[in-house]
Amino acid sequence: MAVPNRPFSDPRQLKALRALEEAVAFQQKGLLAQAEASYARIIKKTPDYFDALHFYGLFKYQQGTLNDALKLIAKATKINPRSANAFNSLVLCWELAGVTRTHLQVLIPPLAIDRNHISALSNRGNSLNELRRFQDAIDSCDRALALNPNFLEACIPRGAAFLECHRYSDALESYERAIKLNANHATGWIGCGNALSKLGRCDDALLAYGKALAIKSDAADAWLGRGNVFYDIKRHDEALAAYDKALSIKPDLAGAWLGRGNVCADQKRYEDAYAAYDKAVSINPDVIYAQGGRLHANCKRATGLTCRRRFHAFSPRSRRASW
Repeated sequence: MAVPNRPFSDPRQLKALRALEEAVAFQQKGLLAQAEASYARIIKKTPDYFDALHFYGLFKYQQGTLNDALKLIAKATKINPRSANAFNSLVLCWELAGVTRTHLQVLIPPLAIDRNHISALSNRGNSLNELRRFQDAIDSCDRALALNPNFLEACIPRGAAFLECHRYSDALESYERAIKLNANHATGWIGCGNALSKLGRCDDALLAYGKALAIKSDAADAWLGRGNVFYDIKRHDEALAAYDKALSIKPDLAGAWLGRGNVCADQKRYEDAYAAYDKAVSINPDVIYAQGGRLHANCKRATGLTCRRRFHAFSPRSRRASW
């Protein structure tokens, strides 16, 4: 992150520029308290300094102080409505806030200002995935990669879109491109595992999930992926242990509750299966198989009826819980 060297003539502006350079230097050295104090002083003295507002907003975003980040960056975009970078930063904040349709609309300004704004194209891919417009997401990421084939941030949403379109080989290619660019990218390894699992390459999928966990041991989605593979190859005890580990990290992971219900149902533990399916539905009512599994488990525990119906740990809408 470099401070733009703008041609200021006013001594006060030059002083603010040097102060901003100092704040950024503190931040890059990890001296966050000093950086925070420097940013705050600059904004107090020069409240309409665009670069300071934008950089301070990004600092707040990185610290997880989302409301402050949104206020600062929104003010920056009002001061300079032609800054594609500032609008793209605003989109990142909306994305962290969980807003989908709104932040997709916010993306229009940076792309209108600069149709080749590579980060905006990549973020647009993420947004379109959330809206389940998967082919549009692929197209947006492809545009970003045409501008820079080594832009890792576009490979991840592109792979996710291919997974949702059941184009598993294409998804694998996209995630493999990501880990070639950064071998320590845990999300890339998880994506490889998901694609390999769907291609029936269970051993390779387990290796990929293992790589992700070696990088980030608390990656709940990697534990979920391991659970799904173990369930597919009927190693139920290991599947249950993996699902439980995922839930210990992320208790609201609907896919893990769904998987736990499947294992318990196969083990004829229908009370536990019903509870797990019920939890999955309470988190995400769109997890179709969890609704069916809950009905099945309730039927079995109430009447002992025989039912051959099997429930898989993924459904078109439950995938969102793991990817």
